[in-house]
Amino acid sequence: MIVIDLSDEGQKCIVHSSGFEAKDGQILTLEITSSINGSVDLFLFSPSNQEQRITMGGSSETKTIPLSEGRWSYNCTGFFDSGTISIVGTLQ
Repeated sequence: MIVIDLSDEGQKCIVHSSGFEAKDGQILTLEITSSINGSVDLFLFSPSNQEQRITMGGSSETKTIPLSEGRWSYNCTGFFDSGTISIVGTLQ
């Protein structure tokens, strides 16, 4: 199930906040496709309000994050000079 689906949409920036529900033991897999010149930060907040900061630059990668049960929220912010970025997060 896709719970994060972000892209720059030709704007040279991403500014977006939202949230999703997770069950204990689920894994969030982030598929990052990026050619940006700059950086984008994804701040992921656990149900107990612990923050994880994930910084993405101009390379594509996959990141996995183990989750606990409850409501997770995120805030994604980034401005860059050129390139494109797409971040898709799926729960497994």
